[in-house]
Amino acid sequence: SLMAEAVGTPDFGPGKYEKGLSLGLRQLLIADDRDLLLALKNAVQSEHQVAESEQETVLLALAMVWGSQRPEGGWPAALHLMRTHSGLRQDLLEVLDWRLDQLLPCKYRRFPALTGQLALHACYSSEQILIALGLGGFDNPPSLDGVGVKHISERKADAFFVTVNKSAKDFSPTTLYEDYALTQELFHWQSQASTFPDSPVGQRYINHSQLGYQPLLFVRSGKKLDNGLTEPFRYIGPVNYVRHEGARPMSIVWRLQHPLRARELRAYQLEAI
Repeated sequence: SLMAEAVGTPDFGPGKYEKGLSLGLRQLLIADDRDLLLALKNAVQSEHQVAESEQETVLLALAMVWGSQRPEGGWPAALHLMRTHSGLRQDLLEVLDWRLDQLLPCKYRRFPALTGQLALHACYSSEQILIALGLGGFDNPPSLDGVGVKHISERKADAFFVTVNKSAKDFSPTTLYEDYALTQELFHWQSQASTFPDSPVGQRYINHSQLGYQPLLFVRSGKKLDNGLTEPFRYIGPVNYVRHEGARPMSIVWRLQHPLRARELRAYQLEAI
């Protein structure tokens, strides 16, 4: 069974990490940032310290693989466990090789000053995104806590987390916002219920260019995939204000700096539109 050797050792403790890592290996099967997967593979196979230039990328990969139970000593300790427990190491490398074979090499667009090592149009968990935005870390995993917006004043950024197809079961009436793609370049988004145009937040959204702020858009079709995994968010990139209407919530149309690809446009349009 998965990690049979690893979980039987005193370091691991019986089953302590197995559930989280089993889920993490499944998440690797749908990851699509090839550079991130390669960095993890190289780090696990190497006997040397991870180069400083690779640390952020490896950290993001480990955040996806490890569950809520994390070893003391941070991500270096987590990587050490992966290197030294042969069952886990073998499982991990097999999954990585399988996924890397499926992904074609491509040139990713990244925005290091804003979103670290996140690649445009690639998919990530909310934890990976928040870490890349400078919120939390491997030892103190950040969470959205049911909130679809994050204001990162240090980077002068607002991050919007959108689930297009919402169900009343998963979202309260106050968070059933209307978020959907209008075209490849325009996206309709509703603010939080308390936001109105003359509020500081509303003004920041409307006048973000003059204020030096950059709104960022992360989108997924639904909360869960057919296989039961939590659907990751796709990094749609920086967006610019076009127009708004209404208040509490505000309905804003954003222009994407990098147009949606055809398959994303289909996925993020509402069926009724």
